[in-house]
Formats: sequence, C-alpha cells, structure tokens
Amino acid sequence: MDPARLYESPFTDADPLGVEGIFKDAQVIELIDILNDVRMRAVA
Repeated sequence: MDPARLYESPFTDADPLGVEGIFKDAQVIELIDILNDVRMRAVA
C-alpha cells in the first residue's frame, strides 16, 4: 500500500489529518517504514 493512502479515507474519516491525527509521530514513521519495506520486498 502506498503510504500516501494513509492521508485519505478511511483515515481522514476518523481524523481530518489522516493517520497523523490518529497515531503519534513515531508510530506514523514506523508504520510508513513498514509499508515501504513490504512494498520493496513485494517488488523483489
């Protein structure tokens, strides 16, 4: 999943800031890192 989708519905349905309004900054960074890692492994 593209991390940009974290700033779209359904995340913006819960908070106008998307994922940043739901989780703490460190958690958002970790989540994005995990999503990027999964995408990289899926391509390989």
